Amino acid sequence: MPERGAGEIGLLERSFNTMAGSLQESREELAASRARIVAAADQERRRIEPDLQDGTQLTPGDVVLMHFRTDLLVDLQKVFDVCKQQGFAIASLQDYLPA
Repeated sequence: MPERGAGEIGLLERSFNTMAGSLQESREELAASRARIVAAADQERRRIEPDLQDGTQLTPGDVVLMHFRTDLLVDLQKVFDVCKQQGFAIASLQDYLPA
């Protein structure tokens, strides 16, 4: 917003412009952070993907990182398929929560 006012109006305009600039910087930082998270999740998925196909056991951290993936359901189905092939039953997380 162009600063045209004097006195209190000018002060409000400068304050608004400072806040707007800060908000834009925060948005850019958030976008960059999300991009780093998605890139790390992609890298982790590529690392563990052969293990999924080979039936190697996953660690909890491997599964947690998967929630950043846009194709989570496909990846999760692969995990379930491997678990079932190894004779495990898939239980609901609620089964492990206190009543």
